[in-house]
Amino acid sequence: MYLRKHINILKSITADYYIKIFGTAGAYSAIWNDTNLVQDSNLKSTDLAELRLLIDKVISERTSNDCIYWCDKEQSDNRIFEFERFMSEAQIDKLGIDEKLREISKYLGKPTRHWFLMANKLIFKNANVGSGGGVHRDSPFSNQIKIIWYLNDVDGANGPFTFQEGTHARAHTQEYKLGEMRFEKMIGKRTEVTGKAGTMVICDTKCVHGGKPMTTGVRYAITLYSFSRNSKRNQELTNMRNQNQNIQ
Repeated sequence: MYLRKHINILKSITADYYIKIFGTAGAYSAIWNDTNLVQDSNLKSTDLAELRLLIDKVISERTSNDCIYWCDKEQSDNRIFEFERFMSEAQIDKLGIDEKLREISKYLGKPTRHWFLMANKLIFKNANVGSGGGVHRDSPFSNQIKIIWYLNDVDGANGPFTFQEGTHARAHTQEYKLGEMRFEKMIGKRTEVTGKAGTMVICDTKCVHGGKPMTTGVRYAITLYSFSRNSKRNQELTNMRNQNQNIQ
């Protein structure tokens, strides 16, 4: 236990020094200080409506189209992985993924060329814990960027993305055990990211974060997952496909 603790501290320090020396550059550089950026994606209302309809269609036909689909036990958080398989080239182009990968690479300080999209539809259910299954980090050591597009208006009631500011830059804290990825609750101030349909949320998801539990309504979103190696991308999809098989 003593050795593991000090190994984790060394991993955390190494990751922090790496990104400070080689990364935190480009259009997303402000994330290092602010944790999160909120921008207008410039998607038109017709684009957003088409994507919401497509999400509903893929979910309804998931058993017949080899969809990598996951849903939480409350039947609230419905997720479709590799959603780009179902989108048109024009729809993908409007997200500007190539440009975003270049900026993610500048922020992380390493090439990030591999990706997939995850679409999710959140539906209010009693006892839901919010998008993402509760409070967590995406990685206990490595910084990561995720980009979320809200496809409908998101307020404090229908599951906004929430995060704890600064926790991406200090993985070792008294509040959160180093090396852990999931936590019972968010300790301290929680920032909620609300916005109109078309809002784009860019966050370093090494921070402690999670979707706020819903009290009403529906939330549609698309999230960009990016990877430095294609093997990591494929492993993530394999893990989700295995989970998908277990719940069908």
